[in-house]
Amino acid sequence: MQTFFNRIIYIVNLYIAYILLFLIYRCSFLFVYADSHVWNEKQALWKAFFWGVRFDTKVITVLLLATLFLAIVELVLKRLRRNWGTAYTAVSTLLFVLTALMLTVDFFYYSFFQSHIDILVFGLIHDDTVEILRSMWTDFPIVKVLAGVAFLSFVSWKLFSWLFKRDFSRMIPMKAALFIPAMLVFITVYFYGLRGTFSTFPLQIDDSTISSNPFINQLTLNGIFTFENAIEQNKKNAIDGNPHNYLQRNNLNLRQLTADFLQTDIRNIDEKEPLRALMDTTPVNTFIAQNPPHVVVIQMEGMGAVYFSKHSGRLNLLGKLADICSEENCYVFENFMPAANITIPTLEHFVTQTPIAPVAQSPFYSVLFSTATALPFLQNNYQTSFISGARLGWRNINNYLPAQGFQSLEGWAFLLENNPQATDNDWGVFDEYMFDRIFEKLEKSAAPQYIFGMSVTNHSPYNLHSHYQPLPIEIDDSLQKIIRPTVETATVLKNFQTYQYACDMLGKFIQKVKDSPFAQNIIIIATGDHNIRQVFNFDDGQPYWTYSVPMIAYIPQQYLPSPPHYHLNTAQWAWHGDIFPTLYGLALSNTPYIKLGRDLLRDTTVPYAINDFNKIFTDAGAYDMTQNLYFRWEESHYLSPAADLAANPELQKACKSARALYHLQVYLEHENASKLNNKIP
Repeated sequence: MQTFFNRIIYIVNLYIAYILLFLIYRCSFLFVYADSHVWNEKQALWKAFFWGVRFDTKVITVLLLATLFLAIVELVLKRLRRNWGTAYTAVSTLLFVLTALMLTVDFFYYSFFQSHIDILVFGLIHDDTVEILRSMWTDFPIVKVLAGVAFLSFVSWKLFSWLFKRDFSRMIPMKAALFIPAMLVFITVYFYGLRGTFSTFPLQIDDSTISSNPFINQLTLNGIFTFENAIEQNKKNAIDGNPHNYLQRNNLNLRQLTADFLQTDIRNIDEKEPLRALMDTTPVNTFIAQNPPHVVVIQMEGMGAVYFSKHSGRLNLLGKLADICSEENCYVFENFMPAANITIPTLEHFVTQTPIAPVAQSPFYSVLFSTATALPFLQNNYQTSFISGARLGWRNINNYLPAQGFQSLEGWAFLLENNPQATDNDWGVFDEYMFDRIFEKLEKSAAPQYIFGMSVTNHSPYNLHSHYQPLPIEIDDSLQKIIRPTVETATVLKNFQTYQYACDMLGKFIQKVKDSPFAQNIIIIATGDHNIRQVFNFDDGQPYWTYSVPMIAYIPQQYLPSPPHYHLNTAQWAWHGDIFPTLYGLALSNTPYIKLGRDLLRDTTVPYAINDFNKIFTDAGAYDMTQNLYFRWEESHYLSPAADLAANPELQKACKSARALYHLQVYLEHENASKLNNKIP
């Protein structure tokens, strides 16, 4: 009895050690990442630490089950002579050090993604492992972390070995009559720790929303708890090819979803075939039918809007693109959001309009999706190509893209083999050679071209082409204040230079097109795949600057509809999902397609932008779907909490439409996955 009691006290001491570890982590998180406004909310901060202990305890009690199991085994086999001290110390040290390492990973993960470890981590797992490790080596203090792990392992072993040898029964005598009641109290408290509550539902991530300040809500959580939640979410998001099960699991009505997305009355939606309402047809246009334009869409690596806004003569971040954006036939949409915040989900949304990734590395990579954006171009006899400096084996896109209607794929190997001057960096061939190849293809083509390009240069570790001469970049004091103090100046400068290089090459490409014979017979769209969140220190009122990307459109006047049939408003809210409905209306005549976005020139519904299907932006305000918080616009795209906006009709209409769109796209993803025998016509 006394031995088992000693082990229980040992477990209690372990719990205290863990709580101190999580406290250090949470304090570090607060002091490094909190903005000045957070410190004014002292009551909310105390509340965050209180709730944080509950979330931490839920994790700790799971970890301590291993030690508790050892104690029970020792109790059952008490006559068996074993070196129990070594076993207890080894298990305790291993789990404690792994916990510290996981919290450290989460700490640096937040610096890059502005979030605790979440479902995006599974995208990193499937990424190019060698390049990810190389980026980690250059961007994060790996040597210091490993040294810290070694030191903590040594200290933990000594501490836990000492704790095991302590005879707590002498300090806290335990009478036989009190042993059972004491154990019942321990089991009750432990059970509470495992569930986090005695109420019907255990402690969940939704319980972290204790404030209108998103950072304070983040402060309550820890990376281990959010990682467990990400695992569950990843399982829940798995595509099983059964669309009707998806509707039933989530209690959804397909007809209502369609009406909400289209911002119309449900009576306008067919009862038997509600999805027919998603089928749209571009206007009949004789000129376009006789003069089909080339269409080029460029997904620019890390092209965030915050960099665009900081461009000046002394901080030249745009190069030639700055001139292009101010010239005729070029339009810049600044209130614009990416579909996702990492490259492959963004690419897959562009290609198949699917919100759940990865598709390319799923069993359904070879399925022809009815939502594939290349299909309307194929129906109009376009030649379709994917061109990038990336290695085409990356994420299995070499097998995924042909199934979605791309007739030609040209990547790293092709560009190096066919251009003697081409060189590469860690992530692929430099962007300028991708643009050279796209121009060459356009110049030599007799048929209309649809080309999707994906740049790669502006990616950590930000290696620049040796022959490129950077334009002036001066980081003044005002800019330095919004740069993360944890990011080295050399890394910031390299990032600015690769951003400048990529924009400069894009600008020179568009200028080359404008000087070509086909200048009036081409439409170009360029946008960022996501913002780079490693450099700037965004606070919780700045999700616009944290996530937004620009969209640059080069559209010759002859392809714009004649007024009053359109209104070109570059200030309207929009996102990646609006690009192809807009392009189809500009480039194709009398062509049917599945409409899963707004035509930015013709639609009269409430405009909105979606980011990662959890943040919605409109003129009226913004809504965070994850935390169920509403925000009002202030100066300089700053947002402040505004619970009263929950009743704003414009924002509510946009929120309903965005939610419905997500479910419709997931439904269609399930439906397409069920048709494994689909082939390109």
